[in-house]
Amino acid sequence: MKREEMLDVLDENGIKTGEILPRSEVHKRGLWHRIIVVAIINEKNEILI
Repeated sequence: MKREEMLDVLDENGIKTGEILPRSEVHKRGLWHRIIVVAIINEKNEILI
């Protein structure tokens, strides 16, 4: 069984509300949460996706 990622729910100011929900529920309800984006760019200006 695959476990779904659990996310801290944030208010509109980026403060944790204390609620932790599955990713699908957070997205379904349009709630705020943090994400991290990492881009690796080589010397040819190519981006690793």
